[in-house]
Amino acid sequence: MSKTSEQSLTAPVSAAEVNDLLAARILISGTRVSDLAFLQTMLSLSGFTNITSANGQEKLMQVLRKNINDDQCDIDLIILDCRLGECNARELRLKLDQFDEWRRIPVIALTEKSQWNHNQLLTDLGHGVTSLLYRPLTAESLPPAVMTTLATKRERDHYYLRQQQIEDENAQLRVMEARLQFSVNHDDLTGLANRRRLEQALEITLTQVRNFHTSSAVFYIDLDSFKVLNDAEGHEAGDSLLVQVANSLRGFFKVRDTLVRIGSDEFAVLVDTIDPETAVARAEGLRDLFDGYSFT
Repeated sequence: MSKTSEQSLTAPVSAAEVNDLLAARILISGTRVSDLAFLQTMLSLSGFTNITSANGQEKLMQVLRKNINDDQCDIDLIILDCRLGECNARELRLKLDQFDEWRRIPVIALTEKSQWNHNQLLTDLGHGVTSLLYRPLTAESLPPAVMTTLATKRERDHYYLRQQQIEDENAQLRVMEARLQFSVNHDDLTGLANRRRLEQALEITLTQVRNFHTSSAVFYIDLDSFKVLNDAEGHEAGDSLLVQVANSLRGFFKVRDTLVRIGSDEFAVLVDTIDPETAVARAEGLRDLFDGYSFT
């Protein structure tokens, strides 16, 4: 281990960090009011300032539900007194793990019995219970365990938050990459393919025509007097016309055809695997589509 690593492991905890842990939201629950009062008193004397008690499992779930804000639960730790069978730490852990808002809340279970039970320890910890404390509870056992559990949760929360930030950043990068890739081959205004994409498609089409003796067609559309519209009504009106023409072309041709804006007022459509007679008929239909075309 390097000297830097050793220093980071032995670095003292600041007063602000201690105060932050002491102000954490702790929820204690059980079926005996006297036990809850004892726990709250012990924690208060140890410096913890934000303690809520819930008498019984139903009350416990109510408190958990009420403390959900912005898809996050404000409870930092649950201390569960398991003197009676109604409050079962394993069942509680399973319920918490079903919801994202509660999944990261640690649970300290206080056992019914005072003697060490190896099977119970393995069972509870195996079901996600964070810590298992045996009676009698003392100021030397409970507060340090609570402090350690809260500190661990803080570290896990910071790690989880950083992971979420990284995932969000990666998602934004993927969106930006997709937009950039789209803009390389498409026109920003109409969303149609651009001249570069047409050149690529033509290379593939010419290869197919030479090798398989198929026939294809390119339709060319030019908007006459488009400059007059731009000068008279402004570029916003001209852009609106271009978008309408692009949508008309989308409705006339098929999805697999390559629709392209190749200039300011010029469009082209590449249609593969079409015989000359059908291509002429499609051209006549395209001319009929724009004959008498009105733009308001």
